[in-house]
Amino acid sequence: MNVIVRPVFNRPEMLYLALKYEQKARDYFDDDYYTIFAVDHGTSEECFEIIKTYKYKHEVVARPTRYKVCANIMEALKQACRLDIDYVINMEDDLVLHKSYFEFVNKAHNLVKDKKYSVITTWGYKDHGDPTILKRTDFSCGPGTVINKDFFITHMLPFANAGYYNNWVSTIQKVNALNKDNPNAKYNEKNAFTHLDWDGLMNRMVDYASYSSGIRGYSSLCYRLLHIGFYGFNRHGGKFPPELKTFEERVDFLEAGIYNPDVLTQLDGVYKDYSTFDSAVDTWNGTLIVED
Repeated sequence: MNVIVRPVFNRPEMLYLALKYEQKARDYFDDDYYTIFAVDHGTSEECFEIIKTYKYKHEVVARPTRYKVCANIMEALKQACRLDIDYVINMEDDLVLHKSYFEFVNKAHNLVKDKKYSVITTWGYKDHGDPTILKRTDFSCGPGTVINKDFFITHMLPFANAGYYNNWVSTIQKVNALNKDNPNAKYNEKNAFTHLDWDGLMNRMVDYASYSSGIRGYSSLCYRLLHIGFYGFNRHGGKFPPELKTFEERVDFLEAGIYNPDVLTQLDGVYKDYSTFDSAVDTWNGTLIVED
């Protein structure tokens, strides 16, 4: 058993589709995951009702006060890593999985588990590329990323506390100092204090683990999930067309636009990182090899 962490906050249409496509992927290849729904304070009752339809092993952690994204996710990852697992997946409530997502994760983990990897990314490195390649990259991002338990405990758990949640800059100063002599560090003097949230911390620690211990990160060469979050914590401008009055209308509209990046880009109005799946992923035969 391994763990899926599902942070949730007030995006019921996206949550509904995220769980629908998770089921499609688990029908295709299931690895017996346990899910922790980390529901931030202030989430609508609609989201709780959607979670009630989830048929897999899970628990719901309803935050008593507003944690916001960083604390909510880090505390859920901390909870997951108390269990007897190899890894935890951060599966946000705005992600649509390809049917082969869990097959890819299973095979990628088994390929590199003896190498004590840090993370395996399934989104964000490249949207199109050879689906048979798992590349050493030391790239890291939040959505859909497989986080090795040992890496989290050694490199991220020391920062999973109120000191970081309440003062990102102070913590990131310390983390940047760890990488000051690392020639491959992604964050230098010019961008030392950009991307301070939990996934920015993780990205810095992926660099440090690679530099200090030779523990590498790996990435799919093509997307194994799609991000449909055209509004949310980091995306403030997006909104549904006003003529969509009901939940069902909004779900149908959003689902029809999942594979049309132009639709999501127009809804967002700011970000343009929406994409489609590479057609080669649909015919992937399950072969996976590691490449530098």
